[in-house]
Amino acid sequence: MTKHQIGFLRFLTVSIFFGRAWQHLFWDIPLRELLWDEEIMARPIQWLLGMDWAAYSSSLTINSWIQSFIIGWGILYVCCGLAAIFITPQRKWLRHFLIIGSISLCLLASLYWLEKFMKIGQLLEFTIQIATPVFLYLVVIKNQKNLLFFIKIAIALTFLGHGLYALGYYPVPAHFVQMMIDGFRISESTAFLFLKIVGMLDLIIAMSLFVPFLEKGSLIYCIIWGTMTAFARLVAHFDLMIPMESLHLWAYEVVFRLAHGGLPFLAFWMIYKRKLFST
Repeated sequence: MTKHQIGFLRFLTVSIFFGRAWQHLFWDIPLRELLWDEEIMARPIQWLLGMDWAAYSSSLTINSWIQSFIIGWGILYVCCGLAAIFITPQRKWLRHFLIIGSISLCLLASLYWLEKFMKIGQLLEFTIQIATPVFLYLVVIKNQKNLLFFIKIAIALTFLGHGLYALGYYPVPAHFVQMMIDGFRISESTAFLFLKIVGMLDLIIAMSLFVPFLEKGSLIYCIIWGTMTAFARLVAHFDLMIPMESLHLWAYEVVFRLAHGGLPFLAFWMIYKRKLFST
């Protein structure tokens, strides 16, 4: 990678960590869905805290602890984002934050996976976010020269996960449909049809990334669609009457999804540079 490409990868990593920090510090994550699941947690709570379920689930102190833990998790993401900004081969110790941050994103993905009834597509959608800090670590600390193949794998898995939902292999999320209706001013039936077409394209593109004469066109699609889906939350829900509140409520979802269009752009940039210097 060139110096500018590494800088762009650094930017994508920072956006993921800071976007997730924003979410944890000011909003919420599906941690309570796990910790307040009686079937899963009743016995561990009895063993660890010596509390029956009724006392645990209604305890304001426990709820306060959970909220404090989420805020602490957000502070960790801030530290990871700062590490991504300042990491160099001379500051190798900062690599620990990148690895811890990536593991933390894996845990967050698992929480969403549990919330979404353990559908594998939900985990796949997190691949770009989990892998991007690892790519930065490998480039800056391990001096890895060519990560293009692994970058394409991360892109393919993310778009595969998204496509499985859009296509209807899993129940189509209601917010997917609503964003289509609000963003494009179309009917519900048209939104479902549009999502099905997009889902089919996502699956095709995930495979086409590894076909040499199709890879650049496939990456252009990923750049456009990944960027559109990142901004869709904000565009669909933005209220001109309360602009600052709308930004605070939705902008963080744009920030941590910038890599969904950004990592395909980086892959396209790497291919372009490679072919430019090979001619």
